[in-house]
Amino acid sequence: MSTDRKLLIGAGALLLVLMSSIIAFSVGVYVGVKGWGTQPALIGQRTNQPDPLQNGQPQDRALPQERPALTGLLMNGNRSMIALRTKEGVRQVAIEKELVITRWDGETVTPGDLERGMALALFGKFDEDEKTLRVNRIVVLPPAEEKGQG
Repeated sequence: MSTDRKLLIGAGALLLVLMSSIIAFSVGVYVGVKGWGTQPALIGQRTNQPDPLQNGQPQDRALPQERPALTGLLMNGNRSMIALRTKEGVRQVAIEKELVITRWDGETVTPGDLERGMALALFGKFDEDEKTLRVNRIVVLPPAEEKGQG
């Protein structure tokens, strides 16, 4: 085999590895944003069925008086985790099974009513490692244009 032929084969192999890496990265980003599609999404999926997270029980409409553990804009999520954009960066939080979601005015909200970009206040407790927040209550904050009104 000549040296030119070896260089061409090496360049071709390098090109294939580079293309495979780009494809793997692209798929990883897509799956990270959209998910695998095996679980119903928490964000933007409206259903007419009662929310299984609420267990069909009437919810307390009083807003919590304590300070939220975290506030920010909703990025994405599912039934067990959500990603929130905060001042400190993106934070992943775990959702408890006894989750209660309300609006700032006390109206109960289903997970399907949540949309990307909504401002949320999360209430819960940190694990022993102080890294994972376990959320048991979410309050949807008013949109920016409504905050200044009444």
